[in-house]
Amino acid sequence: MGKKIKQKKVADAKKVEYYKKTNTFGNIEKLIFPNTLQVGLNSDIFNSTISGSIHHTRQGVSYLVAGSNIAIASGSNGQVTISATAGSEGSAGPATPDASFTRSVIPVNTDDTGGALDDGNDLADADISQQAFTKIDVNAGVTNVTFAGHNASGDPASNNYKIVSANVVATTDNGTALSVTNDAGAENDLAYNLTCANASATRLKLAVSSDSSDAKLRVSYLAEHEDGSSTDFNSVLVDVPIKVTSAAGTQTITRSFTVQKIKKGTTGDTGSTGSNGSNGSNGDDGDDGAAGSGVVVSLDPTSVILPAASDGTVSSYTASGATIKVHENGTAINIDTSLGSNSRWFIVSATGSSITAGSISQTNGQSSATVADASSISATTATIAHVVRVKNSLGVTSDYTLTQTLTKAIAGTNGSNGSNGSNGADGADGADGADGAGAAIAIYQVRNNSANVPVSREDSNTGQFTVPFTGAMVSNTSVVSSAVSGPLTLGTAALYSITVSMQVVQDGDSATQEFILSLSLEDDGSTSTLSFEDSVVPGGNTKTGALLISNAVIQTSGTGSVIIAQIKKGIANTTHLEVPQSSQALATIRVEKLS
Repeated sequence: MGKKIKQKKVADAKKVEYYKKTNTFGNIEKLIFPNTLQVGLNSDIFNSTISGSIHHTRQGVSYLVAGSNIAIASGSNGQVTISATAGSEGSAGPATPDASFTRSVIPVNTDDTGGALDDGNDLADADISQQAFTKIDVNAGVTNVTFAGHNASGDPASNNYKIVSANVVATTDNGTALSVTNDAGAENDLAYNLTCANASATRLKLAVSSDSSDAKLRVSYLAEHEDGSSTDFNSVLVDVPIKVTSAAGTQTITRSFTVQKIKKGTTGDTGSTGSNGSNGSNGDDGDDGAAGSGVVVSLDPTSVILPAASDGTVSSYTASGATIKVHENGTAINIDTSLGSNSRWFIVSATGSSITAGSISQTNGQSSATVADASSISATTATIAHVVRVKNSLGVTSDYTLTQTLTKAIAGTNGSNGSNGSNGADGADGADGADGAGAAIAIYQVRNNSANVPVSREDSNTGQFTVPFTGAMVSNTSVVSSAVSGPLTLGTAALYSITVSMQVVQDGDSATQEFILSLSLEDDGSTSTLSFEDSVVPGGNTKTGALLISNAVIQTSGTGSVIIAQIKKGIANTTHLEVPQSSQALATIRVEKLS
């Protein structure tokens, strides 16, 4: 039974069911249960509940407390609503930079002992292809990080990287460590050499330079032996530490590449000489450029030699991939797979004929894209057609098809030994067969280490000016018999491929002066200007630009035909074009005899 509440002893309170509190009118204000209250029984038959409103603890405070991002609301009907509130979203951290070599393997052709093809000695710069190079490509998210030269101390500026030259490591495939030194003149030097040597002598030399904001490492010397005269080596692994500064801070990333000797096979005793491989087919003509916009699409490399055994099985597809870039009016333009704005491009497809093309790797905002190494060639010569879609600065969209040719270099089979003559001494071994024909190429340059070289008229005349290509980088008299004051006299009547590449600087203030590069041919008694040309508007005094005529294919009809590279200007004034003073070959003409 309930009792009216008043001051009681604890012992008495433990025996009371509840106390009743009333006001002066006898109305009940509350019932107080001094002991534990249970509603319902354990049986489901007696599953009673409490109806009404519960708001406060015995201390008089709310028994529900809202935590972080939680809201609590009590309704007038006694219901309690609990809901979550949205928290703020954290911002993304800076992108971590990534570095890679454009070629993980640099192939260098040698004789069967690892020496030069012509004399078997160590390979000097003239014995090594100018294509024996790799580049360092560094990106932080969509930002291209720029090469800032040699690093001896300190950190690069933001979005720049340097080579920590003193920490470069080189090791031959025999496990021999080479000591690496450099001749960099000072911090930030963009052009210097890395020399890899052991106690005997220099084994490998790499020329470091800057190329389109990337570091370029080119093989300029390669020894035949690892020691004085007997121990051969096949490759050198080079580890390059790259110090990068980006929004994520400064860090050093080490990446590696391999200089690989491609050794020529030997001929067996009295074996017959294998037949020469067939010439590859000519590439398709490129699409016409879009009107009013100087778009140049480049593919590197355009031709690849794949080493193969005598049964035609290819032993390596290394370096069979390609790098594609697009320039408009001399300036590199970036990738956008949706072509959402002008001056953008992307690779549509890479389709192989008698070969499987590698996968396409392209990132919006970058200036170059790559196609991975090919595989599964099914013929002696195969091609890969790369379709590139470009939207120029005028909003005109055009497709360009660039073809890469891949050819097997099939080793000749070893001949069987001759039988012994009756009652006579064994016959002497037959002489080695003659070397197969190499690529028919000649390369000339314009270069001056002490002054700029004019390559257009310096007066106000708008006439043609012959580019003075006279310095021979690669001589081949069957391709170019002579080069005097710029004109190149070609060999016999044949099909030729001409490529002219020039880095130039303007001397003069005209911001609208246009310079036009073209080719003319003196053939069989007549002179004609060919339909291949490129133009550039540098934009003012000391402004730079680039001119390129790539793979201009011509047919001559007589011996002694003359090819001339020439530049004229569009406005009659004294503003003119020069090749900058440099120890590098900034202006070259490459002549290849195709048939």
